[in-house]
Amino acid sequence: MNSTARKYRPTKFSDVVAQEHITTALKNAVKTGRIPQSLLFCGPRGVGKTTCARILAKAINCESPIDGEPCGQCPSCQRFANNTSLNVFELDAASNNSVDDIRNLIEQVRFPPAEGKYKVYIIDEVHMLSQSAFNAFLKTLEEPPDYAVFILATTEKHKILPTIISRCQVYDFRRIPVSQIVERLRYVALQEGIEAEDEALFTIAEYADGALRDALTLFDRLISYAGNKLTYKDVTEALHILDYNTFFEVTERIIVQDIPELLKMWKEISNAGFNAEEFLHGLAKHLRNLLYLKTDTSSKLLDVPEAWQERLKQQANRLSPSYLVSALLTINKYENSLTFASDKYLTTELALMELATLPSITPRQARPTEKKNPPSQLTPATEQTPNRNPQQTGKQGNKQAISPENATSPQKKEPQPPKESTQDIIQDFMNWLTSNNSSESTRVLNYLSSAIKKSRKNGKIVIEIEDIYNKAKALFSNWLSQNRHYGNVTFDNLFVVLSIPKGNADEKEANANNKIYQRITAEFPEAKDFIKILKLRNSSF
Repeated sequence: MNSTARKYRPTKFSDVVAQEHITTALKNAVKTGRIPQSLLFCGPRGVGKTTCARILAKAINCESPIDGEPCGQCPSCQRFANNTSLNVFELDAASNNSVDDIRNLIEQVRFPPAEGKYKVYIIDEVHMLSQSAFNAFLKTLEEPPDYAVFILATTEKHKILPTIISRCQVYDFRRIPVSQIVERLRYVALQEGIEAEDEALFTIAEYADGALRDALTLFDRLISYAGNKLTYKDVTEALHILDYNTFFEVTERIIVQDIPELLKMWKEISNAGFNAEEFLHGLAKHLRNLLYLKTDTSSKLLDVPEAWQERLKQQANRLSPSYLVSALLTINKYENSLTFASDKYLTTELALMELATLPSITPRQARPTEKKNPPSQLTPATEQTPNRNPQQTGKQGNKQAISPENATSPQKKEPQPPKESTQDIIQDFMNWLTSNNSSESTRVLNYLSSAIKKSRKNGKIVIEIEDIYNKAKALFSNWLSQNRHYGNVTFDNLFVVLSIPKGNADEKEANANNKIYQRITAEFPEAKDFIKILKLRNSSF
């Protein structure tokens, strides 16, 4: 049984995928009879170079071509289909690269075709010919007999001598887009009676890196592994690639700045056999997709299954464009350093920690139109009477103008919360923590549930563990980005972290500190590691 790549190999120009700029020119050459005698097909592997060469050889010898396409019915086309045509010669230059091989080919060119119009010589991987072989080929390539057509194919155009290129019509083949590979795979799956998930086909197409032949070969391999039902899980397991959900989860940990969980996830990924290069490369592609969704051209740039697009949009809305650009630059920096790193595992850990601590993770909120406050709250004393003539201002006015209290009083005022009550804002925040369903949210929620019932300092809720304070602040930023009507409120309007004074603590302070220590460790045993944050220099504990 033929492989899928051979079974579904195009037999007409119209079947070739994503190379219309070439197939149109070749069809028109057949229709008009202007057949070039030397052609050079260049491009990546698996994009249709040899296929187009065979279709062209078949078409120019066809007895009744249809609109530049081979008819497939005449004796010449039938012989070509059965590999018995005497007019088509294929040479692999990788194994026949000596000057003697080219001399034998030149000897064959001297004899006209026994049947048909043209003798077609397809030389694959022509860049592998030796320097002397190229030189021996030059004269024949420049002035071949009227019945001879040479089609050269190569993946490395830069290795071809300029004198060879100047004697050929050059056609540059393109990489095949992921979307078109997916369409072709979907067609093949339908013809073969295979049920395949779109996510699975997309992963195969992306893994093939623009080569349709490679995609079809992978498809064959995966069908042998999974049977007649191909799932995304089957593809990730068989090809040993990271599940895309991993990058969603890693990005979530970055957003909430959960460095311990990030390091734990990287350890699990590394233990599963994935190296640092492919992990960072996959994370960069995920962040790039998120950045694409921040632009108006996302639909043209984004190549992901529809099932993932909505989830990508939701995550993209929680990150600022400036952060995504900074994150991509950071990953690029660490990817470059991996080449020379003695400990790639540690280098990847540093990359994750830096990603979680970059500034401006969440988008800047658009501030609603500010209402004008009374002049006494916004301007210094000298600006409260704008119509006063400065030259008529008395000494008392001058003293008032230069008074430190008056000059700095507008700056001392703390930002005020919005009109909604503090309790309502905190309750909304805690409801969001309840629905967020993460370990960080649960820990902060448990602490705040008891903290809001205790005494306040300057009208704010006191948080006595600095680690919880920082985690609550990060979560509050995420919540605030989803509740734009709270645009005027800041975390510092509502919460304050307990500050233990430096210096020698008296007995009263020492007793108070010890009580705090005992209560915290009793309520939160897992917080013992963070108590050291409160152990400021010369404090009682």
